[in-house]
Amino acid sequence: MKKRLDPDIDSMGKEFEEDLKHFREDTMIRSRTPTGFQKYRRTALIIGIGVVFLIVSMGYISGGTNDVGVADTSAITAKLGKMEQGLASLESRVKRLEQSTARTKGAVGKGAKGNQYHEVQQGDTLSAIAEKYGITIDELCLLNEITPQTIIRTGQMLLVTPGG
Repeated sequence: MKKRLDPDIDSMGKEFEEDLKHFREDTMIRSRTPTGFQKYRRTALIIGIGVVFLIVSMGYISGGTNDVGVADTSAITAKLGKMEQGLASLESRVKRLEQSTARTKGAVGKGAKGNQYHEVQQGDTLSAIAEKYGITIDELCLLNEITPQTIIRTGQMLLVTPGG
């Protein structure tokens, strides 16, 4: 029996040695990884410092602050006031224009104050409108301060007979 145990113990010892050898290799591989990573770590640190330096430099070059001063605020307020006045003026002009347009539409075809207007329909041309009212294209253009090349649009009001 002794003979049998010795070979079994020997084979177990060899297996144990192989396992220990593999364990050492794995440990060596794991221990090398951080060492290899150290190179990348240094590079990453250097790049990070460079980026921070670049950001600080850009801030310094651009003036360093984004604060709006009191003088800037008052200038902006003055410009805003002028814009509001301009907007109010524009709104009153639009209102007058709308009123004028409403009066003109009411006068279409009625001969109010001796003027007669034609509302351009889809497909109308200057020559067709002039022919309809017995005037030339040149007279139609003169009455409306346009040229024969002017593009007319649907809904546009054209003066076709001068007032008395």
